[in-house]
Amino acid sequence: MTQTETPSPHAARQHWMATLARASAEDLAARLATLPPFPEPETLRAPETGLVMVRGRAGGDGEAFNLGEMTVTRCALRLGPHIGHAYIAGRDHAKARLAALLDAALQD
Repeated sequence: MTQTETPSPHAARQHWMATLARASAEDLAARLATLPPFPEPETLRAPETGLVMVRGRAGGDGEAFNLGEMTVTRCALRLGPHIGHAYIAGRDHAKARLAALLDAALQD
C-alpha cells in the first residue's frame, strides 16, 4: 500500500482488533476510563474460554502440521447498532469483555 492509499475499513478493524487482543486488561480499562460513558451493552455471547488448534509450517513455508492447542477466550457485545467481537489468548474474561466493548465503540 502506498502513502496515498487509505486502508479499507476492513483492514483498519483488523488492525485495531489485533491491538486490542495484545493489550493488557489494565491498558484497555485505562483507555475506556478516558472516554465518555457508554450505554450498557447487550451481551450477545458472554465471555467463554475454549481451545483452538495452532498450526505451524516446517521452515515457515513447508508442510503444515498441528503444533498444539491454545486457550482462547471470546466475547460478543452489541453497543447501539454495532456488534463488537473479541478473541484473546488466555482465560481473562474481563479483558475479552473490554476488548469487545472497545471494538464496538471503534466502529462508530
